[in-house]
Amino acid sequence: MYIYIYIYIYIYIYGLDCRIYALAVGGEFEILEGRSFALIHPIMKAGLFFNTSWAGYLGWQWRRVRTMQNEINELKKQVKPTPVTPEGTPV
Repeated sequence: MYIYIYIYIYIYIYGLDCRIYALAVGGEFEILEGRSFALIHPIMKAGLFFNTSWAGYLGWQWRRVRTMQNEINELKKQVKPTPVTPEGTPV
């Protein structure tokens, strides 16, 4: 917090005008200063969020496919085998 005070004092003593460093001063960059260009960052962040979420969802689905054989084996253990005659008919 104290750094801001030091910066303010430095600017006050040496007479630096921070407005000259702002990109929007003077209108030199036209559309790059407007609101439409300013929306690119949030749109890209939202796109990255949704792409990351989709990749996580697909990874979760792939994990379920890989571990499905374990679930099938557990269910097979729960089924009681029925006795069968040598011809293959149930008793």
